[in-house]
Amino acid sequence: MKKVIFALGVLLVFACSKTSTTTTQSSQPSISTPVIVTPTPNIVYSVKMLDSFSAINKTTSWYLTNKAFSGNFYVDKSKFWGFEEVISNNVSTYIPYNEGTSFSYSASKTYYFQGNGLHLYSDLDGDGKKDLFAPYNRYPQMQLIPNILMYSNYELNENSYNLEFGLKGARKLALSDFDKDGINEIMIFSSGFDFAPFPGDSLGIYSVKNKKMRYLTDDIGYFHGGAVGDINNDGLPDILGYSGGSVVIPIHPMSYINNGNFNFTLQKNIFQGFTSGSNDNFYSVELMDLNKDGKLDLVLAGNGIGIVIPQTNGIYNRANAISLPVKSNQFPNSLNFLDLNGDGNLDIISGYTVNYNNYGVAIYIYTNGQYVEKTSDYVDKSDFPGPVNAQLPSDWIMWYYLYDKDGDGALDIVGDGVQGSGLTNSASQPMKEIWWKNVSGKFIYTVKNL
Repeated sequence: MKKVIFALGVLLVFACSKTSTTTTQSSQPSISTPVIVTPTPNIVYSVKMLDSFSAINKTTSWYLTNKAFSGNFYVDKSKFWGFEEVISNNVSTYIPYNEGTSFSYSASKTYYFQGNGLHLYSDLDGDGKKDLFAPYNRYPQMQLIPNILMYSNYELNENSYNLEFGLKGARKLALSDFDKDGINEIMIFSSGFDFAPFPGDSLGIYSVKNKKMRYLTDDIGYFHGGAVGDINNDGLPDILGYSGGSVVIPIHPMSYINNGNFNFTLQKNIFQGFTSGSNDNFYSVELMDLNKDGKLDLVLAGNGIGIVIPQTNGIYNRANAISLPVKSNQFPNSLNFLDLNGDGNLDIISGYTVNYNNYGVAIYIYTNGQYVEKTSDYVDKSDFPGPVNAQLPSDWIMWYYLYDKDGDGALDIVGDGVQGSGLTNSASQPMKEIWWKNVSGKFIYTVKNL
């Protein structure tokens, strides 16, 4: 925190008596105190830019989820770092586990712990107070049984919580109003058990209103990523998932078309030309109208690869993909969109990792129908390798969001879900907060110890 020190000047005026009866007063010109005007920083990429997104782009889970964020929240510092399972008379109860109760930890007990960054902290139910939603994995049998899904009216009452069990490996949380009632539901994309043979999982929708889950089970996959948006322009948000990386399930995209009243129809025929090869093994998925034709395009990224597929006649044809110049060692694990060069086209801001031992930001500018890497034009520092010691946990950032972190009216690039011994609590390192501060259109790397 910056400290501002004010110096107080004291003016002492001394009156001296004279022995003579005549005094002479010299005339001095008056000197006015100079007025110092601090120039107002030029606001580039105002928060209002998000409000100017097109109607079709406002249907996307990227837009709704990103808009919901207004600050970082640290679940491991909250009342709900995890849950301890207590069994009595063959009945299990789940007691909140946090820093205040950590003294009771025992390796012989069963716990559920939250994955850092996999949460939503926002006003989810529309009452003006922030709520917390987070999935928890069982430990030590990670992901072998369903996650605990916890909802809390945290800002209103930090001791309140509802628990629901569902899915076996939640990977991504996205907001969308599926029934158009003004309250977003929480879309959960799940990979299932994260060890070979990677058997996959279904998808789930959590209702904020009734605190219950709905499941979409017509397609099972290793859904590391997915997105929601009005794919067919009928006014209802649809679901798009991408299954990759499983030994037993072929790589494939899929969609659930929203028919209203939480009825969905599985559709795979809107995808053409995809293969089961490594070049189509994508983990990051977003929907966004990038060519301004009023239809949502598909943005996919994986290890060393990123593509944009325009929607043409309701089809996503792999043959029409526009490549992103992703470096071969980078995995773009978080994708964002903003018109950075003022040409009216949305550009792509990629948060990436390298083998989960590195974090950074890459900028791809839309130029003459292609994307050109222009990171150094917009970001001062972009690549941060993790620990050299292979025995230490890797350093990486799970999500990157666009919001005004410092209250100056401009959008910043903010890391959420900071991972690793060099960034989170350890014997030698305090937890860190990481973001790229927007200073007149240049994103400046900023780190703060918590």
